[in-house]
Amino acid sequence: MKSNHSIFVRIGLITGVFLIFIFLKYIFDASRPMQSDVRGRPVLNVCSESVHGKFNQNGERDNLFQVSQQCSNDIRPVFSNYVSIKNNIYWVSKINYEHSPCITGTGDTSGLIYNITSWGCLTAKPMQVNKIEKRDLYLVAKYSSAFRPVDYVKTTRPYWQSEQLASYAQDESSVYFRSEKIKEVNPEDFQVIFPFGKDDKWRIYNVFKSNGSTYVGGYNVGDLDLSKFHLLSVVSCPEHGLTRCTGYSNPDTFFRAGNWGRGVIGHIGNDVIFLQPEVISRFSNMASPDMFMFASSERIYLYSYSKFYEVVEGETGLQKKLVEMDKQYFEQNP
Repeated sequence: MKSNHSIFVRIGLITGVFLIFIFLKYIFDASRPMQSDVRGRPVLNVCSESVHGKFNQNGERDNLFQVSQQCSNDIRPVFSNYVSIKNNIYWVSKINYEHSPCITGTGDTSGLIYNITSWGCLTAKPMQVNKIEKRDLYLVAKYSSAFRPVDYVKTTRPYWQSEQLASYAQDESSVYFRSEKIKEVNPEDFQVIFPFGKDDKWRIYNVFKSNGSTYVGGYNVGDLDLSKFHLLSVVSCPEHGLTRCTGYSNPDTFFRAGNWGRGVIGHIGNDVIFLQPEVISRFSNMASPDMFMFASSERIYLYSYSKFYEVVEGETGLQKKLVEMDKQYFEQNP
C-alpha cells in the first residue's frame, strides 16, 4: 500500500508541475505579442544593447563605462548611424540574425536533451523563430541642435565614398568620426577629400583637410599633396642578386591583406611614401627611376637606387623607418 501511495504522490507531483508549467506558458505567451513571417512562422523579436561610455559629473567622457541591457525604447535616429537617447548622441552598430529556440534535425539525443531543458524551447510556439538584434551604442557627444553631417559637395559618388562621408559629423566646436572626436580640426573649414581616386581599394583610407593641413586617419601630414601619390610597381621576383620569388605580384593584395599593416609603398615627387590607413611615413629623396616594391608574408621591401631596403617599426609612434634589407632572412623565409 505504501509503495502504491508513493507512486500516486509522485504522479500527482509530476502532474501538478506539468499543469503549472502549462499555466505559466499560457501567461507567458499572452504577454508576448508575436507576428508571423511570410512563411506563417511565429516571430519573436529579441533586442539587446551594450552602451559604451558615459559622461561623468564633470561632463567628461568616461570611456571605461559599459552596461548591457534591453534595447532602449526612447532611441531616436539623427542621421546615418547617429542616434540620440535622452540628452546624448551615440554611434550605433548592430547585427541582425534569426535563431530557432529549439534544435531540430540532429538525429541524436543531444537535441532532445537541449529542448527539454531549455526554457526558451519549452516556452516557444511551434515553428517559432526568434529575430535577434544586438546593438552597440558608442557615446559621441551631448545632444545639440547643431549636431549635423559635415558639409560636402552633392554629386554622384562611389558607394564607399558616400559611406565615409556618412561616418562624419560636426557641431559648433568639434568634428567626429563615428564615435571619436577628431583632435586639432576646425569644423568651419573641415573637408573630407578623396585624393587617391574612385577605386574602392582606397576605401580603407580616411583623408580630410582642416587648418591648412591634410590628415590621414587623424594623422597630420602637413601640406603634403596626396593627389600626387603614385603607387610603386609590384614584382614577385626581385632579382638583382636575390634568387627567391614571392607569391605577391598583384598590387590589390596589399590593400586587402593585413600582413604589412595594410601599407603600400609609393612616391610623391622625390620622396618615398609608406602609406597606411592611420599614418604616413615619408622618406625624403629616396625615389629613383628603377624603384619597385615586393613583399614576403611578413615583411615589405623597397628597391631603390640599386639597393634593397625593408620597412620596419620606428623608434616612436606609428611611423616606420627604412633599414638595409636582411637578404639572408628573405631567402630563407617564404
